[in-house]
Amino acid sequence: MLGLKVTEKKQVKSAIQKAMDYDGPALIDFVVEEEENVYPMIPAGQSVENLIEEPNPEKAVSS
Repeated sequence: MLGLKVTEKKQVKSAIQKAMDYDGPALIDFVVEEEENVYPMIPAGQSVENLIEEPNPEKAVSS
């Protein structure tokens, strides 16, 4: 099994290509900031039917 870790945006394409080219299972660990919103996302306690595909600035709450 191939294991890759991506810590910088510039590594994404290369890691995906290596995983696609590998003859067998591959796992990519994408490290993101704890507070970063990653899409698509499933809200806590919800099902995949409530998938959020992109941010909606119209519904954003400003503090």
